[in-house]
Amino acid sequence: MVPLPRAGVAAVARLFWPLAVSWLFMSLETPIAMAILSRSDRPEVGAAGFLILMAVAIWIESPVIDLLSTSTALARSRSDFLRVRTFTLATMVWVTVAHGIVAFTPLYWVLSRSVLGLPEEVAQAVRLPLQIMLPWSALIGWRRFQQGLLIRNGNTRPIVFGTTLRLATIGLVGFGLFLLAGVPALEATAIALICSVAVESLFVSWIVQPLLRERYSHPADSEGVPLGQILRFHLPLTATTMVSLTVTPLLGSALARMPDSVRSMAAWQVAITLVGLVRIIPFALPETVIALYDERRGLHALGWFSVLLASALTGLLASAWALGLDRSLFEVVLRVPSDLVPLARAGVAASLLLPAVGVALGFFRGILAAERSSASRLWAMLLGIGTLVALLYGVAPRIGVPGVVAAAAALTVSQLVEACSLALSSFRRLRAA
Repeated sequence: MVPLPRAGVAAVARLFWPLAVSWLFMSLETPIAMAILSRSDRPEVGAAGFLILMAVAIWIESPVIDLLSTSTALARSRSDFLRVRTFTLATMVWVTVAHGIVAFTPLYWVLSRSVLGLPEEVAQAVRLPLQIMLPWSALIGWRRFQQGLLIRNGNTRPIVFGTTLRLATIGLVGFGLFLLAGVPALEATAIALICSVAVESLFVSWIVQPLLRERYSHPADSEGVPLGQILRFHLPLTATTMVSLTVTPLLGSALARMPDSVRSMAAWQVAITLVGLVRIIPFALPETVIALYDERRGLHALGWFSVLLASALTGLLASAWALGLDRSLFEVVLRVPSDLVPLARAGVAASLLLPAVGVALGFFRGILAAERSSASRLWAMLLGIGTLVALLYGVAPRIGVPGVVAAAAALTVSQLVEACSLALSSFRRLRAA
């Protein structure tokens, strides 16, 4: 557990900022991939194929995503470390087998044609890249397990270097294969993605070795955290992640049913490009809270840091909108058609509270994980998704606002409901002690 010195808020910031920068860097992965795909003969097929490729890969990957929280929360001693490592390896095998079944058997054609309804050219284009990405989930799982060890012990700066190597590898391998070796763009991108996570995983495996010798090499004094406890902690987190992955398709489906659907969907994609850069920063908060919680002694500093972070992110996004910086981004950098810019700016305005709500979500998710109450996160997510569905499909069609505004408002309210549910669960846990 990381000790929290008297300058508590500063200590939180020191642990938090490398994780936040790492999340920001990871958000650049898609633009790099799109830069490769946009240079192909059929960029629209490449873009559509990449969307499906990542959607399927991340869905299969979902059981390993929360190994970061599980490792951070449970790997207290050598015996705990060994149990969590065994669980990690078993999960890596399971997701690799699942990926293989989807990518290498006729199930792929059932999924792509019957379930997803993909055009035949997109379905054909995605299969080989999906097969290439067979090691993806296992590499992600191993990397996140080891990153959790670093976070728990307060050494987050190497995580930024690992993410930097990952981005550099995507660009070098992807463009190199496509431009120099003539590999088709989507296959080149898939190979680049695998190489990038392999490089990052190897880097983290190397950087964590001193920590393993210092912190986790002493003889085990107990059998470690029981497998049943790991499952009770990890499975609700996995279920929460899988449910959360439905948000994007729900928003897209709702926008497709609203008036002027094509422009609304396009404007939402433009708006969320900017908003997402700010929203992704609080993703680093749950593990920060877990690492510094220390049986509630760090709660005061964590709370103040969260308030300051929410205020800063809201102010940053609001200033960008008020000063017209979002318009400059849309028109000059993204080259958005002029008729979409006002709609996209309306979407940004309706999303101004999303970063602050994201901070609240991260703070209370971290508390509940530190308190070993991960099931509460699942119930809160289900409540938020239910609210989102009710607003998008029940309320929005009746009030006549632009689709992009309805989507932003519905997402904000649904996440606020989720945050309130998490807060109530957190307060109950704190009062019960």
